[in-house]
Amino acid sequence: MKSVYMTALCPEKGADGDLKRYQISCTEDFGWHSPLPLMVPLALWSASFPRDRVNSAELKTLPPLKLTGPVLKEDNIILQMKDRKEFENSVMFREIHGKNIPPQEKVSFINWEGLLLQPGRIEAAGQFQAKNQQIEKIFQFPSWQLGLYKLRYDETRNWWEDLSLTSLWKVRKPS
Repeated sequence: MKSVYMTALCPEKGADGDLKRYQISCTEDFGWHSPLPLMVPLALWSASFPRDRVNSAELKTLPPLKLTGPVLKEDNIILQMKDRKEFENSVMFREIHGKNIPPQEKVSFINWEGLLLQPGRIEAAGQFQAKNQQIEKIFQFPSWQLGLYKLRYDETRNWWEDLSLTSLWKVRKPS
């Protein structure tokens, strides 16, 4: 089993009801299933780091979390994150007492920019084209949380087939 750490954005609890219902309807209507909870992965890291590396003042300046779609990207069906370029590590994290965040993983299975609805299954991708016209959605969350998660997965299988996820910390975007 390989362990990595992932930063991700999540809608705040209580504000995610419409998105939860949408994800459930995608599962019921199309058989799509995400192994991840309602989160937008940003980066994979080689080591954990404390929550005090988060630059809260800069988080406040970042835009709302906006998701649109679904779209097909790298054989994954996702709700695409708008303004992804504004959520750079140099903005969200800071150095404290000469210590910075660890290096990012060189190899990453996170090859999409948004909320995963269905990981890379070719048959799901084929079905997607016909159904996409009927289900276009936009979700916007003015307030969100940045979190660090520990992921463990089996490198000999598809990452989503044997995955465990543990939340290490979350920081709410200040209003």
